[in-house]
Amino acid sequence: MEKRDLLKDEIERFGRVIGQILASFIGLRQKGDLTEAVRATNERLKRELDLDIDKLLTCNKTELEAYVDANQLTDDHLTTLSAYLEEAGLAIRESRKEAADSYIQTAIFLLDIVDERSTTLSLDRVSKRNELQDLLR
Repeated sequence: MEKRDLLKDEIERFGRVIGQILASFIGLRQKGDLTEAVRATNERLKRELDLDIDKLLTCNKTELEAYVDANQLTDDHLTTLSAYLEEAGLAIRESRKEAADSYIQTAIFLLDIVDERSTTLSLDRVSKRNELQDLLR
């Protein structure tokens, strides 16, 4: 029982920290240096949560699923991370289109994983996935 409580606490901590990091990204983005905001946020995700965005961007969907399972990321974590990847991709789209497309594709993969794990259909996720796919066209 104690092990389960520790795991639950760690999952909750991860959710809080990722929320704080993403709020920081929004503040950095508003200052105007979009590439630096993405770089700093990616660095912080790696340092504080051992979440290597650069590695995630190179994963295909199967590898991403294995990474998600190994790191015990919840659907909420994946949805939040997908939203960050979308925002980061949009932030760097003008200066680094190919990299931006990787961010957006990975965001789509994360939403796909949530859909596969979920027992309910989310129209919000379907709509978001369609928006992201339109960005790649």
